[in-house]
Amino acid sequence: HIFAPLVMHDSLNAPTSDGSAQRASHLAQGHIVVYGVPLALPELSGFLGGSGGVVSTAADMARYLIAQRQGARYAGRGVLSAQGITRMQTPPIGVASSYGMGWVASNNQGVRTIEHNGILSTFYAEAVLLPESGYGLVLLYNQYALTASVLAFPVLKNGMVALLTGRPPDGGGLSVPMLGLILAALSAFGAGLSIRSLLRLPRWTAQAINAPRWQLAAGLIWTLAPATLLLALPTVFAQSMGRYFDHAMLARAMPEIMILLAVCGGLGVLNVAARLVMLVRHAQT
Repeated sequence: HIFAPLVMHDSLNAPTSDGSAQRASHLAQGHIVVYGVPLALPELSGFLGGSGGVVSTAADMARYLIAQRQGARYAGRGVLSAQGITRMQTPPIGVASSYGMGWVASNNQGVRTIEHNGILSTFYAEAVLLPESGYGLVLLYNQYALTASVLAFPVLKNGMVALLTGRPPDGGGLSVPMLGLILAALSAFGAGLSIRSLLRLPRWTAQAINAPRWQLAAGLIWTLAPATLLLALPTVFAQSMGRYFDHAMLARAMPEIMILLAVCGGLGVLNVAARLVMLVRHAQT
């Protein structure tokens, strides 16, 4: 009903990620990004459904965008009424939202855009329409990372929109590899502090004997903060974004942050356990 009329012969829709890998013989290898370095991994198994299971190419997506600009018609064949296309691209009246029916009405540095993206654990895609100029663009990535979605993908999209509207693209700021190095340094620094604290355990015990109980409790709770945050991350994302991501998904999307929390959290738990043991031993003497 959609791919055939729009001559999207290299596109398919699979209900699961395993099915898309089996049916798409030339599917690109997906990647996650760890400290700025792409790491090839298979896509997470699971149900995709709807538009999440679409596998396509740049050429086919270009035909799809042309149809979006031509009243849902391509090569003389249509898949929807012109009114239907308008409704898809227009946010409803009286609702505080920029979301239509599949498209987001947005503004890119003063340029009106209609766009939507798609995210899997090892793939990312963006489709953008520029109603005033008639241009459209699609960006298909065989990798995904939270760092790239913040620092790299917007720069590329905004740069292409700028070029298509006759403006010079803005220079990029902090790069994904540079942020990876910063996060690696933070992990090493946090591990060093925790190991130093373990080595100074006898000194801490001597000072803790006469310290107020509230001060001891506050110190132990603070030491457990990274482990607590690590355990609570799925709930934090669910409450803030309305979507649930388990630890395996988060480890793929932001491995550097998960490593940082795991290293500091694990050593923090070890620190607290060692301090409690020392306090119990002292109380028994």
